[in-house]
Amino acid sequence: MISINVRARVVFSGKKTQGIGLRKKVKEKALLLGLRGWIKNKDDGSVEAVFEGQKEKIDNIIEWCKGLDIAKIDKAEIIWEPHTGSINDFEVIS
Repeated sequence: MISINVRARVVFSGKKTQGIGLRKKVKEKALLLGLRGWIKNKDDGSVEAVFEGQKEKIDNIIEWCKGLDIAKIDKAEIIWEPHTGSINDFEVIS
């Protein structure tokens, strides 16, 4: 199977997405999967992330996030974009 590199912009929303260590855990998982990108809290209480890498690995981390015990994620809005290759690491944005 051929791996396709893509970029996904994801907004996680729900009852408990901030103040629980979600961004740190997502960064750790993203680095384990070899993904690049960033994650940040939004003013409306949601969390936004950009992931770049293999599509199946991005699908994996999105499902992993939705299943985390520390979070109560009700919705993950995903916008698929072309891979840019412009991101070199995974960053938590304050």
